Amino acid sequence: EGWGKTSFGAQAPKPVFIETGGETGLETLIDAGRLAEVPHFPAVQTWEELLGTIDVLTLDDHPFRTAVLDTMNGSEALLHQFICDRDFAGDWGNKGFSSYNKGYEVALPEWTRFLQALDRLRAERKMSIFLLCHTKVKPFKNPEGPDYDRYQPDVHEKTWGLSHKWADCVLFGNFE
Repeated sequence: EGWGKTSFGAQAPKPVFIETGGETGLETLIDAGRLAEVPHFPAVQTWEELLGTIDVLTLDDHPFRTAVLDTMNGSEALLHQFICDRDFAGDWGNKGFSSYNKGYEVALPEWTRFLQALDRLRAERKMSIFLLCHTKVKPFKNPEGPDYDRYQPDVHEKTWGLSHKWADCVLFGNFE
C-alpha cells in the first residue's frame, strides 16, 4: 500500500481512471498537488456500473489510450456482491455465497465476461489496460526447503487464476 500504484497508472499514455468504490488514491494525490488532474469516471459502486463504464470507453469517441482500473480487488468485491444478491438472495453465510465456496465458482463466468469486455476495449479502441491491485502476504509451503511468506494479489485464487493468464504482464511494486 502506498508505494505508487495510482501514480504509476497516471504516468501511462493518455490515461483515464475507473475507480471502484472506496478507492480514493487518485483524488488524494490530485488534492495534495502530487498529480495534475487526471481524467476519471465517478467511482463505480456496482458490477453493472463497472461493465457499463467499460462499454462507454469501448463505444464512445474519446482521446484516451490507457484504461486504468483502480482496483482489481475492488472490482472483484463488486462482482461478489452482484453474485451474492443475484444467485444467493444476499446470503453471505454457510447456506449462501460461502457454502463450500460456491459463490466464488459461480462468479467465474462473470469475471470472464469482464475480461472479455476489456479485450474488446483493447481491440476496438487500441487501448492499454492497467489493472491495479492490492496485495496480501501469505505463507508459502516450500517443498524444496524452508517455508516463507510471499506477496500475492489480494483476490480470490480462482479470480487470480483467470486474471494472470489473461494479462500480458504481471508486475509487482514495492519500496526499496
